[in-house]
Amino acid sequence: LAFDLPGHGGSTLQIPKGSVTELANVLLLAIEKKKFGPVHLVGHSLGGAITLMMALEKPELIKTISLICPVYAGCKVNSEFLDGFLNAVSRKAMKGVLGKLYFDTKAVKRKFIDETLRFKRFDGAKEALLKIRGSNFTESGEYTGKDTNLKDIRVPMQMINGVNDKIISQALLKDLPSNIDVHEIEGTGHMPQMEQYVQVNELIKRFVIN
Repeated sequence: LAFDLPGHGGSTLQIPKGSVTELANVLLLAIEKKKFGPVHLVGHSLGGAITLMMALEKPELIKTISLICPVYAGCKVNSEFLDGFLNAVSRKAMKGVLGKLYFDTKAVKRKFIDETLRFKRFDGAKEALLKIRGSNFTESGEYTGKDTNLKDIRVPMQMINGVNDKIISQALLKDLPSNIDVHEIEGTGHMPQMEQYVQVNELIKRFVIN
């Protein structure tokens, strides 16, 4: 199951604050209402911070967490990317912004650019994204969700990072809790689930089965 978070995709663009805690609680409510749990969670980028918060709030609903280029306490996000994404209105500008996500910028196709620009033109879309940015990051890109401390998570976790990630500067990997399996994938940026999807899918499958 792939969720559109509030402020994204086909979900509502009317959000109170857009904090990680708020978004995590929306997903937890959906899991509880649909009786999906306990579940294996895969969280990419800000979605990583959301899955961690979900595990803090309701660990009984979570079996495992696979983090892909995640945001967590101590991380800094490329503020030029955040601001560029929010403000880009032309195809050329958006192509330059989206290119930062990938190791191989040829992955940024015209359809991807056009669909991204189309979403941003929806009434309320930019306002929703601005709320999420303001609730979770400083102007220079530091993540403000200090309450999502990895050491407090008791759910089995793995982390999958792109060696050439230009979006997130993570805290030192050596400072991570020893119970997190960390995988560094060469030749990929912030989107290893797309650039090296075979390897990423295999890592997730192996993790959830074991």
